[in-house]
Amino acid sequence: MSKKLTYTDKKRHYGTLQRGDGLVHVNGITYIEADLKLNHLRILMALISELQRPLRLRITRGNERKGVPEVLLPPKNEQGLRVLTIPVSAFHLGKSNGQRLRECLDELSRIGVRFPDNGYVNEFRGLIAGYGFTAYGRTVDVLLREQMVARLLLVEEGYTGYSYHSALSITNKYTVRLYWLVCSWRNRGGFVLNVEEFRRMMCLGKAYERPDNIVTHILKPSSAELKAHYPIWFIFRLVERVDRRYICFKIGYQVDEEQRVRFIQEAWEFCRGLMSAAGGNVQSLADIWAGIDFEDLRSFMDKLSSVTAEVRIRRNITNVDAYVHAAMAVWQSDWLLRYGDTE
Repeated sequence: MSKKLTYTDKKRHYGTLQRGDGLVHVNGITYIEADLKLNHLRILMALISELQRPLRLRITRGNERKGVPEVLLPPKNEQGLRVLTIPVSAFHLGKSNGQRLRECLDELSRIGVRFPDNGYVNEFRGLIAGYGFTAYGRTVDVLLREQMVARLLLVEEGYTGYSYHSALSITNKYTVRLYWLVCSWRNRGGFVLNVEEFRRMMCLGKAYERPDNIVTHILKPSSAELKAHYPIWFIFRLVERVDRRYICFKIGYQVDEEQRVRFIQEAWEFCRGLMSAAGGNVQSLADIWAGIDFEDLRSFMDKLSSVTAEVRIRRNITNVDAYVHAAMAVWQSDWLLRYGDTE
């Protein structure tokens, strides 16, 4: 599963990258299936930080047929592998970390990784092809296969912007992955993963075959940590449909109060226009509106747009207010409908 951002989403995401310590990576990283430890994730982010210039160039160009100038790509060695020369300190593994770094790099050269299937090379026998690290050296040469570099620059599948400092300060590998996910879906207000998909992404073993173990040991601690210390967080529900279980994530984030008030007012006027065009009265939705969190406003407007468009097409709905209210009430109560797609 990967999310394709609209042009507006991309423009908004790219704007956030111009401030502070913003880092961007493609959504293939967000949904990567690999048994990665916390230190592996920190190394991965260090690699991605070295690719920010070609990544941002591809984002601003917005055309998959345009390549990246060779001058912006890591140089090639004699074997045709791309070489990233990175300061040891950039891996953020702590002091006297040489041996630990070598161990992690060795592991990353052997750990199998799988990206979302989209017609490109998506499976690799190692995240990196190798490395060069002299004794007491201050830099490391990390070797990447050409196909891996192409995969790390695949912005056509969407991309995610987040705070590098925040991601580095997280002390649990699952929380890092969930932090990436909530940043990726922030503009939608939430997202859905089926339980099996979540297990594959996180490479969970037999201890997590029971959903209640996932809730107790991964979801609840990660939700609490993000809520307590970071400006973006999530709450969740487990939902069951037929023979499949889903994790529905609702995203919360801090926002400037003036911006909040202005957007709420604009959203209400937008909804008023939709209802009026459909022959209804926006006041009929007042009770539902009162129960909507700020983070859900975009999703609310999207759903209302869809419902009122249906009303205008069908023409045989005698009580527009009742029809729209019923549809929006189902949307409000059903997180799977609100944030996901079970197809």
